[in-house]
Amino acid sequence: MQKTLIISLNEWENSQPLQWPDKQPVYFESGDPARITAEKLTQANILSVIETRNGISLGASSYVGRINLGPLRITIQPKIQGLKLLRLVKYAYGLKDLHLYSDVDYDLEKDAFQEILIAQLAMEVMNLVSRGLCRQYKRQREGLSSPRGLIDINQIAANGGVITGRLPCVYYPRDIDCLPNQILGAGLSLATNICDNTILKSKLRRLNKSFLSEVSKVQLDNHSFQRLDREENRLVGAYQPAFRIIKILMEGQGISMADQDVVKFEGFLFDMNRFFQTLLSRFMSDYLTDHKVQDEFKLYGMMKYQAEKNPQNHRSPSLRPDFAIRSGSVRLNTFARFLSGISALLTLPLSLATFVRRKPRQAFSCPTVNAAAFDCTNSCIP
Repeated sequence: MQKTLIISLNEWENSQPLQWPDKQPVYFESGDPARITAEKLTQANILSVIETRNGISLGASSYVGRINLGPLRITIQPKIQGLKLLRLVKYAYGLKDLHLYSDVDYDLEKDAFQEILIAQLAMEVMNLVSRGLCRQYKRQREGLSSPRGLIDINQIAANGGVITGRLPCVYYPRDIDCLPNQILGAGLSLATNICDNTILKSKLRRLNKSFLSEVSKVQLDNHSFQRLDREENRLVGAYQPAFRIIKILMEGQGISMADQDVVKFEGFLFDMNRFFQTLLSRFMSDYLTDHKVQDEFKLYGMMKYQAEKNPQNHRSPSLRPDFAIRSGSVRLNTFARFLSGISALLTLPLSLATFVRRKPRQAFSCPTVNAAAFDCTNSCIP
């Protein structure tokens, strides 16, 4: 049985070459698929995993969570921890304030980031169950001894009349086995698989077995969420916070590479940069009431190749700033530069600036871009 070394890092922290308790260097075994996963993580700038002659050295980035790599079990904690982080997560993703830790069963300071999300998911599902799960009408056709719904005259004619003691009927029962509940059940199963907290995992299993046992299984992927978006209506509005958490958990289980499909790994990693971008977007949308905030708005025509240095006629690149703030015909395109002072939670000073970065070895011509700053102070997060 392979030995496991438990490593705990903070966001953006580097480790010394790892050693076993007996001072032997830690390496991946020959042919271990974890080595390939480690290379992909390093290539994607998610987690630096470098094998040296003194052992494996690690370098965390903006991604937090927990991942298993061969003999290593790595936990990366965010800089902001505990109830402060939970409060920001609830605000950024529009989650309900369900007083999750009034009677604390889990240690927020020790659990990985996914445990915070999973615990919130469990409370969201419990809230949905208490309100009553969504049921949708489904078309059923069968012969009934007690007619229900519409009598299927066409089927009677096709059968040559009523020849049995049952009438063919078409009716629409309200069924719990619908797509929103299928996504909810699949999300609970996913959360159970990646959760390491024993108390929390048992709660997830009870929820799934007690209330969603009659729901068909569905594969969690982008196609499922696209279908869910197409079928969205006001009846499933209360499900949206739970769906946001499930999507975060799903996306945190793989690496999106530019040249191939998503590379899966054992664990969960979440990009805090994306989280702070979502937090800023929510904050500006709430407090810039006279403006319209658009996330990742594409800009065309700001950069183009010089004709004499573009013999292959490459398409001009388009910028995609984090936010576009509109006020009438005026638009301020901004990239989030830094976000500080979060620990106070009552004041959110932030600074945004517009900039264009030249790519190396490529010839671009671009107009002059003036720096602009946007400061929000003395504002509070609800």
